[in-house]
Amino acid sequence: SVVGNYSITVSVADTGTGTYETAGATFILAVTKPVVTNTSPMVTVKNVIAGSAYEFGNVPVAQCAVVDKEDGNSTFDASLSPITGTRAADGLGSQTASCNYDDAEGVNAKASVTYSIVDTRKPLVTVDAPAPTEATGALTPVTFAASAYDAVDGSRPVTCKTSGGTVYASGGSFPVGSTTLTCSATDKAGNTGTSDPFDVVVTDTIAPVVTTSANLVVGNDAATVRYDNATADDLVDGALAATCSPASGTRFAVGTTTVTCSATDNAGNTGTNTFTVEVQDVTKPVVTVPADQTVEATGPNGAAVTYDAATAEDDVDGVLSPACDAASGSVFPLGATTVTCSATDKAGNKGDSTFTITVEDTTKPAVSRWRDRELQRVRNRRR
Repeated sequence: SVVGNYSITVSVADTGTGTYETAGATFILAVTKPVVTNTSPMVTVKNVIAGSAYEFGNVPVAQCAVVDKEDGNSTFDASLSPITGTRAADGLGSQTASCNYDDAEGVNAKASVTYSIVDTRKPLVTVDAPAPTEATGALTPVTFAASAYDAVDGSRPVTCKTSGGTVYASGGSFPVGSTTLTCSATDKAGNTGTSDPFDVVVTDTIAPVVTTSANLVVGNDAATVRYDNATADDLVDGALAATCSPASGTRFAVGTTTVTCSATDNAGNTGTNTFTVEVQDVTKPVVTVPADQTVEATGPNGAAVTYDAATAEDDVDGVLSPACDAASGSVFPLGATTVTCSATDKAGNKGDSTFTITVEDTTKPAVSRWRDRELQRVRNRRR
C-alpha cells in the first residue's frame, strides 16, 4: 500500500423481512513506512592480487564483486587506471584496478588493487637453415633466413654466431664444410631468446682443372721423351701439384701412348686430363755386309764370286732380310765392283751398306807370241 491516511466507512444491508436498526461507522486507517535497517554493501576486487606481477598479454580481467544484503549481490568489470612507469608506452608498469559501488540508499563502497605488468618472456627466434651450397671459392657466400619476434617489442634484430663467438650474417662467406650457428635476439627488457643450432654446409664436389702439354710427335732416335709439366687449379684450394703417367723423361714405345695427368684437392675430388705421345719409327735398319773381297779372274768375263750373306736388324722390327744388288755367286767383271745391300723396315726407313769385290787378273798366260798379242788386243779394247 501507498503510505498515507485512508477514511473507511462501514454499512450493513439485510435481505431478510425482519426489522433492524443500523447505524454507519467511519474510521481512519493510517499507512506508514516500515522501519528498515540498511546494511552497508561490501565490494572487493577479484581475479588480481595486490602487489602481484602479471606477464604482458596475460593479465587477468579485474572484476568487482558486490555483496549487498538489501539490493542483492552483483559483479561488474573494474575500472583500470593508466599504466605508469618508464615503459608505460609499451604496456609495462604499474596499474590499479578500482571498484566504486552505490546501493539504492546511496550507501557507497570502494576497493582497489595495484599490480604490475611485466615482460619476462624471451623473443621467439626463427631460423630457416639453408640447403647445402656448392663452393665457389675458398669462401662461399651463403644466404639464410633468421628473424625474431617479441610479444612486447615486436621484431627484434638477430645475431648468429658459432660456439667460438665468430659472427656470421646471412650472405656472409663460409668455408668448405659444416659451420654450426646459433641465432639469438634480446628484447628491451633484457630477455634473450635463442634458436636451435643449425648447420651451414658448403660442399666441394668440383674436381680441379688439369692442364697438360699438347700432343707430341717424336722420333724413336731419342733415348727418352720429355714434356712440359702439367698444372692444376682448384676453385677452393687454388694451384695444386699434378702428376702424370708415364712420367716425363721415361722411354716411350713406338706408337701412340696416352699420358694421363691428375690432381686431387683437399676434398678428395680428382681431376684428370690426357694427351698423347706418338713415337714414330725414324731409325734405319742396320745392314751388315761381308768384308771386301779380292778374287782372281777365271776368265775374260771375270769370276763368279760367292760372299757371306748380309744381315739387317731394326730397333723396332728386329731381324730383317736385306737384298743386295749383286747376288752372291754371280759373275763379277774384272776390276772393283761395289755391292750395295739394303733393308727396309715397316715404317719405310731404308738402311744400306756396301762392300767391294775386286776381280784381278794376275795369272800369266802360257801361250805363243801370237796368242800374247791377241790377249793384249783384248785387254786394250776393255780399257
